[in-house]
Amino acid sequence: MADSYEKLLVNGRIYTMDAQRSWKEAVIIRDDRIWKIGTTAEIRALASPDAQLIDLGGRFAMPGFIDAHVHFIDGGASLLQTRLKDCRDQADLANRLAEYVKRTEPGEWITGGGWDHEIWPDKKPPAAALLDKAAPRNPVFLTRHDMHMGVVNTRALRAAGITRETKSPEGGEIGRDAAGDPDGTLRDNAMDLVYAVIPRRSLAQVRDAAGAAQAEAARCGVTTVMDMGTAPTDLSVYTELHNKSELRVRMLACPPIAALDSLTVLGIAQGLGGNMLRIQGLKILTDGSMGSGTALFFEPYNDRPQTSGLSLYAPGELESLIGRADEAGFQLHIHAIGDRAIWMTLDDLSRLPPRDRRVKIEHVQVVRRQDFGLFKKTGAIASVEPSHILDDMHWCEKRVGERCKDSYAYGSLHRAGIPMAFGTDWPVEPLNPWLGIYAAVTRQDLEGKPDRGWFPEERMPLADALYYYTMGSAFAGFLERDLGSIEPGKLADIVVTNENPFEIQHASLKGVTTWMTLLGGEIVWK
Repeated sequence: MADSYEKLLVNGRIYTMDAQRSWKEAVIIRDDRIWKIGTTAEIRALASPDAQLIDLGGRFAMPGFIDAHVHFIDGGASLLQTRLKDCRDQADLANRLAEYVKRTEPGEWITGGGWDHEIWPDKKPPAAALLDKAAPRNPVFLTRHDMHMGVVNTRALRAAGITRETKSPEGGEIGRDAAGDPDGTLRDNAMDLVYAVIPRRSLAQVRDAAGAAQAEAARCGVTTVMDMGTAPTDLSVYTELHNKSELRVRMLACPPIAALDSLTVLGIAQGLGGNMLRIQGLKILTDGSMGSGTALFFEPYNDRPQTSGLSLYAPGELESLIGRADEAGFQLHIHAIGDRAIWMTLDDLSRLPPRDRRVKIEHVQVVRRQDFGLFKKTGAIASVEPSHILDDMHWCEKRVGERCKDSYAYGSLHRAGIPMAFGTDWPVEPLNPWLGIYAAVTRQDLEGKPDRGWFPEERMPLADALYYYTMGSAFAGFLERDLGSIEPGKLADIVVTNENPFEIQHASLKGVTTWMTLLGGEIVWK
């Protein structure tokens, strides 16, 4: 898909991410693959007379980022909606919602979110009454930034048929006020009651979201994504873009586990497709999130001692689903955040017959050290999002107390030799990989606090953080022969930055910017 038969990148500081993590100066790209690497003089001597020349001017270049966990259409849609992640308090949320309502028709559903009550002064989630005042004529559903908790107004409660008599579903919780009436807060599977009545995005809306998401990926130097929970309409738009040669990010689609039977009937399994678009596996949720108080733990929450979280499956059901999906030949991407959910998942995996299945355990936020052995036994990959700690470090101890020492334990997982893949969970966190790299290397928030980092023993060397965002994620997606490093024969996915991360202070990593992104040799951002 290159826009010139042969391209030369010269005068660069190219970090190849090969086995030796070697540095080169120049690359020749033929068609969509890397042909030769070496010094600028060597590459110029080998190049065709009519080759397109790109002088990097000493800039840093590396393999394109592979984000191991995104919600791509949701991410694109979030760029087109009012985002609430930086709301300062409940009043700020209400004011933004009221402004947004002015651009909508009465009765039109208002969705979106990103709010995080843990950064607000009162630490209290919004409730229906607040939304009723801001949007009296529209049903509203706004998710918390982790997407495991939401708040709806009274119109939305009525539309979903949620009343005082409605029981919380298995694996979910309907919040209630002191009188026992629904207060508008919904956790995990309880949100499905509202999702069921919200009109689905139109094909045009999905196209718009995909366009915005592709532009953001190119801007951030992200050349491959693993799309979690891919919906049928999303996949149809990806296919449409691919058929028109307009797909500008390599897309590994991971439909939800609910699609298992329909995919199996059609004979579809992991690997269907090509190097631009393919079915990668199935997404399974086992528990909720720490921020919503629904991640599943062995012991109760410190601040909600009445609960240890939610298991989204009845006993034995998860093991059955894992077995069926594995037998059908799908890679599994299993959301597990709390220590009990992680153990439960690994324990079920340990009973499968051995093979190279590369199950990804998504998030791995609180894991007991004694369960590291189960990672090794099963070959499971810790698929993590370091940028989560930028926010979560401020309230994690309130939630789980001393278990914080086992939280986001990237350094320990790395030293134990457990394979890892890096991602963002976009739109839960921004798609920008450098925020996650900054978080993994410094263990500090965006203000540079705490001084030595939050649990500084879990800091990671910069070179390793870059590895897990490239070769680590490539391995997790069975892509290591084609992606993850700049080596002859591999696809020419390359990001060039304005700053060399190895030559700046770690505090500045969060500000690294993209100069150019190449996908299969084609310039998709400059």
